[in-house]
Amino acid sequence: MMILKTLKERCDPQWSCLLVVDVQNDFVSPRGSAAQRGDDVSTAQAMVPRLVRLIEEARRVFLPVVYIQTTHSEWTDTPSWIYRKSQENTLSTCREGSWGAEFFDGISPLPQERVVIKHRYSAFINTDLHTVLNAKGIQSVLVTGVATNVCRHPQLDLPQISGKHLKHLPRGKLGRRVF
Repeated sequence: MMILKTLKERCDPQWSCLLVVDVQNDFVSPRGSAAQRGDDVSTAQAMVPRLVRLIEEARRVFLPVVYIQTTHSEWTDTPSWIYRKSQENTLSTCREGSWGAEFFDGISPLPQERVVIKHRYSAFINTDLHTVLNAKGIQSVLVTGVATNVCRHPQLDLPQISGKHLKHLPRGKLGRRVF
């Protein structure tokens, strides 16, 4: 295994991937469940065009792109999950098979790009993400998306869980050249 010391090495498509987290209708659209319960989704909406350009650039330089998609159903709803503050009025966010769980307009994984389904905040717990990264030889993960303020904290454990490097790309900084 190569030891990646510099940011340039950690962003090299040979060793890294772009992880696009939760860019779904319920988190971005004004008709989604987040906006319906009063959350401001305008920043998420404003970020999407920059994210689309970042994904296009990743594809251009052959950086693998992995999408994280949240879904919930009666099979994955536990009491502690159901009684979260955001769900106190209704279980409506990213319900399996719903419009809200679909990727937002412009975010369209290609057939050769991986979509990892998660049922909790972290994409690294109880999913096949670790296997996917190892199979591709990924040592460094560039994380971006719209719900990373919630999902990022559990994912910061990535180096301890899997030995991978993590670089968070906040939605406000997507205009910066990364690779």
